[in-house]
Amino acid sequence: MFWSSILALLLLAPGMDRPPTEDPLAEAKTLRDQEEWAEAGAKFRETLEKDPGNPVAPEARFWAGFCLEKLGEHNEAAALLEPFGTTLADDTWADDALLQLGLAYLGDNDEARALAVWTRQLDKYPDSVWRLEVMLKLVDLQFYHLEDFSACLAASERAVNAFPDRESTTEARYAGAYALNVLRRFAESEAWSDKNFNPESPLEEAWRRVLGAQRDLLRGKVELALESIAGLDGDFPDLDQENRQDLKLRTTHMLRYNGRADRARQLLLDELAHSTGRPEDEVVSLLDELAEIIGDDRPADFSSALARLVEEPTTPLIVRVAARERRAELMIERDEVDPALAFLRLAVESDSVEYARVRAALTLAEILDENRQDRAGAAKLLADLLPGIGRRDLAHQVRKAAEKYQPDEPKG
Repeated sequence: MFWSSILALLLLAPGMDRPPTEDPLAEAKTLRDQEEWAEAGAKFRETLEKDPGNPVAPEARFWAGFCLEKLGEHNEAAALLEPFGTTLADDTWADDALLQLGLAYLGDNDEARALAVWTRQLDKYPDSVWRLEVMLKLVDLQFYHLEDFSACLAASERAVNAFPDRESTTEARYAGAYALNVLRRFAESEAWSDKNFNPESPLEEAWRRVLGAQRDLLRGKVELALESIAGLDGDFPDLDQENRQDLKLRTTHMLRYNGRADRARQLLLDELAHSTGRPEDEVVSLLDELAEIIGDDRPADFSSALARLVEEPTTPLIVRVAARERRAELMIERDEVDPALAFLRLAVESDSVEYARVRAALTLAEILDENRQDRAGAAKLLADLLPGIGRRDLAHQVRKAAEKYQPDEPKG
């Protein structure tokens, strides 16, 4: 769920009925509404630390933890939110806090604690506005993270039974059928699909094809399964881009889990090669899946795949840009800072597309600042680039980025 939707629901909570003019947290909330997470979190924490006994302190604690979670500071977020499971368990903000606490644990790869806190939340708050959200989080946790398919099936059944609206339980409906396949309850999986999938939805009919291929793989009918997967694009040509993305990711996940990572990898590379016009967030999702397929223990293979995407002349622009940034990020993770800098400098100097040059320059400036502590170098890089930029929107981005690298004004 997008953060704005989460906030809209949170604003309905009892702790939010104080008029804005009387709210001591008003300044922090303004920063929060502007998604200035670091500044907002600091303000909420300032109120909490200044007067822990203030009636608004639990609310300040919740929002401080919320902001830290948005920043990816999972340990710090958990430390602030954990009292809502103990000393503040009866506070009006505890229900909201447990959802965020589970996210913090999961972000820190502590799946067991995420499972425990969300299970407790469902038990304690049967009428929570977050009930569906938490149920789906548990389905996702069991399906993707723990790969406990018996528990995944139980979580899926609970969500589907509690919320009959198909649109709200998409993940639970698919995960339930998938889990039944893994458990080799094939007839039940088909019956589940008959009951819970919409036969008038091309996407859900395509899910049936993927699940059928999964059954074939589990039965050892590899060629039949791969032939079925190969026909997806031709048999479902009218899927819009969002649904096509959904189908590709489900298909590659299924292939990878069932021992066909080679086929999944090629499927993704083919999809990336035909991603002209695809939104960047979808391209990033495909690259994330490609990284999962190749595996954390084979970074050189992932780097090579990224290099091919960057260097292939027919690669769509948005894929080239995203792959280049991911490759630089991978170099940094491997402590190859100088090669990353050289790689990006070459792009700034030689890429024929202005948008790609600017993106490379912005990434290069970040690395200079964060990994070389060279703020002056980052500022100079962007200042030198600025006069040659023709597009006003790109010039604005570079100008705004350059401002943060300028030295602070001397005091006095």
